Amino acid sequence: MKNKNFLYISSGLPPYLDNKSISNFSTQLLKKLQLRKNIVRVFMPCYGFVNQRRYNFHEVIRLSGNNLVINDLRRLLIIKVATCTTIKHQVYFIDNEEYFSRKYQFEDENSNFFKDNDERSMFYAKGIIETIKKLNWKPYIVHLDSWFSYIFALYRKKIFNNDAVLENSKLIVTYSNDDIFKESLSKDISDKLMMDGFDESDINVLKNPNYEALLSIALSNADGVVNLSKKPISFADKLIKESNLPVMDFFDDRIMTDEDMDFYSKF
Repeated sequence: MKNKNFLYISSGLPPYLDNKSISNFSTQLLKKLQLRKNIVRVFMPCYGFVNQRRYNFHEVIRLSGNNLVINDLRRLLIIKVATCTTIKHQVYFIDNEEYFSRKYQFEDENSNFFKDNDERSMFYAKGIIETIKKLNWKPYIVHLDSWFSYIFALYRKKIFNNDAVLENSKLIVTYSNDDIFKESLSKDISDKLMMDGFDESDINVLKNPNYEALLSIALSNADGVVNLSKKPISFADKLIKESNLPVMDFFDDRIMTDEDMDFYSKF
């Protein structure tokens, strides 16, 4: 794939965060995409534990200031940028004091899953869409690299499917052993999504809002899959077999080849 717009949506990239196999894959992929003259935009949450001074974050005033409604409450969207040293590329950070200022990613200091991880994920997805709309930038491929970004697939398909910046885009979903969480999101997530205009049929799978449900939502709206799992994930393998989606297997921390990159030329 060459000379295409590529949107990469991450839950964390090195040096800001190390997600093991996901980090290895994403770093290599983003470097390869740039070498092939693709225009790449990368997003991740602006976690409170990342040293913004050290990495020279700065707010983009023209992209900040929108209020996004989550669970009938207005939450201020702040956009920051920094140049990522590992991929030598600018990263856009989605920030909000209520959701991302805390010093932990998805669990508190006692390893308790944050009760508002559902709202944080929704805000992240909506914040990215609002930002690319302001940029008037139309991605050809959208790549989701973890469960925290999977809800984006719903918004893209059901709410913003007629929006010019996302229409006809292709969606690639990564899944990995390292990404699985054992807890569930808030049982109220369906009600919150219905406030955004989803029908009950769109989100029926979220009656039990666990990792499997989120992956199911992502895959049901995907055009391709990247498997980073070193061990089989039975429910994921079943979902992918049923979907008949093209799959790239990328594990054992290997070096990305030109054949791997040809996977993206299928879309």
